[in-house]
Amino acid sequence: MAGDGPAPTDAPKYGKLVRSYYIDQADVTAFAKVLTGWSIGTDQGRFKAGTPGAFVFRENAHEPGSQVIMGERYQQFGFDQGVAVLRKLATEPSTARFIATKLVRHFVAWGVHWRH
Repeated sequence: MAGDGPAPTDAPKYGKLVRSYYIDQADVTAFAKVLTGWSIGTDQGRFKAGTPGAFVFRENAHEPGSQVIMGERYQQFGFDQGVAVLRKLATEPSTARFIATKLVRHFVAWGVHWRH
C-alpha cells in the first residue's frame, strides 16, 4: 500500500497502490463499463421501469464483454459482473484501510495532514 515502502520501479507516475497493484485509468474505465446498466427505477420518461427510487438493472444499457480490473478478468454477464467486482473490492484489505482513513479524517481529525 502507499506509504508501506518504496514503490515498484515500474510503477506508473499516476495511480493508487492497492497491495502491489496500481489502479490506473484503464481500471477505472473498465469498472465504469461493468457498472453500466446499474440504475434506479422511475415511473416517467423513456427509462420507465421498476419501483421509483429502487435499484434496477437495465440490461439494454449494459456494456457487454469481459473486463480486466486490478489484473483480474471478469467474464460474468450483466448484473453478476458488477457483483463479482464489488465482492472483490469489498474483500481487499486496502479497501477497508482507505474507507477507514476517510472516516477518521472527516469525523476525527478534519484539517490534520496525514502522512501516507
